[in-house]
Amino acid sequence: MQRFTTTRRIRNHLILGTILCASWFSPQAAAALVDLNLIVTPSGGVFQYNATVTNNSMVDLTLVSIVDAPKAEPLIGTSLKAPAGFIALYDSGLGIIDFLEASSVFAAGTTVGGFSFSSATLAGTMFFTKFEALNVDGGTFLGTITTQVGPGGASVPDSASTVTLASFAIAFLALARRLSRSRETQSETI
Repeated sequence: MQRFTTTRRIRNHLILGTILCASWFSPQAAAALVDLNLIVTPSGGVFQYNATVTNNSMVDLTLVSIVDAPKAEPLIGTSLKAPAGFIALYDSGLGIIDFLEASSVFAAGTTVGGFSFSSATLAGTMFFTKFEALNVDGGTFLGTITTQVGPGGASVPDSASTVTLASFAIAFLALARRLSRSRETQSETI
């Protein structure tokens, strides 16, 4: 009887864990509707960033902002470029880079490239990792920036995937430890 109860308890914990993981990932699934990709090319202590925005949502976007750029970075403001129909702005006090519509929008189902800037800072765990997009209806999309070093280079790991991997490892170790203790308890009662 004790073994049946322990098995049921373990199964219930696994179900609860699965539900919690699924609910945690749902905001990330929504963020995949809009992607911001940066290709960074190092050149003598300066990093050249080329950005593309992919809008996989069903509505047009008017603004895409990198919300964690370095503050007071002198290279970004002077090197910002945008394709025809768009404007690129840098708020050095807040550390925000905006790509916004002028005469064009980030139309649903399209990818817009041609945004670029230079920075003395390499993308990583502190900078150039998060973005926010605003659609024409006032809705927002939050996401993690995908960064590649050089054309076709290796991806820079983002902090969100590192945290997720560490969380799963900790959860797995805790479950393995609990199962081990449960088996020891069962052996002692028999």
